[in-house]
Formats: sequence, C-alpha cells, structure tokens
Amino acid sequence: MKKIVNCCLALLVGLTLLHSSTALAGFSNVSITHVHVAGNTTAYAVVQVSAISGSPASCAVYPQVAMYIDLSTNKGRAVLSVATAAMLAGKKVSIWGTGTCGTPSGLAAEELIDRITVSN
Repeated sequence: MKKIVNCCLALLVGLTLLHSSTALAGFSNVSITHVHVAGNTTAYAVVQVSAISGSPASCAVYPQVAMYIDLSTNKGRAVLSVATAAMLAGKKVSIWGTGTCGTPSGLAAEELIDRITVSN
C-alpha cells in the first residue's frame, strides 16, 4: 500500500512539474502582501506579491507585483480562498497566470491568475 501511495505522489509531482513548466507567466516562491476584493457589476480580486519573480505577462500595467482573480467562476473563488489562507498563514506561493490581461478595476490591465500553489 505504501508503494502505491509513493508511486501516486511521484506521479502527481511529475505532472505538476510538467504542467508548471508550460505556464505562461507568474511569480515563484513569493509572499502575498495584499488581497483586494472589489467590483461594481462583476466581483474581482487583486493579489499583490512581495517581490519580482518569474515572467509576468507583458500586457500587465503592474506586472511585477499584481495579478487578478475572476470571482465569477468557482475556480476563481477557490483561488481567492487559497490566496487569502496563504497570506494569513504567512506561507510562500507560486502563482501562474493565463498570459492574458483584463481591466477588472477599469483602471489598469492586470494578468488573470490561472492557478496558485502554496509552499510550506
């Protein structure tokens, strides 16, 4: 049984590394410093991070520090929950973007978050 569990974990790690190597943009091993939720007709959240890391999308106005979450989807709400928990726990995260930007605030283009991973 232990061998099966170890095999499954190794496969999961391998698939995660393979998937992350194809990520379009994002931040690696950073702390979340702010989570801002707002919106008039569509709710969104902006996540700000502690340092420049990775390769954010060139379309973003503030690519070195912020990305946004679309809260109109279940995935977006789950990403917001993970981001908030990581910030409150003081955990490091890696965030991958979609490579495309939007203007949820109507002010500045930010890259849309595709996924987030919390580190120990």
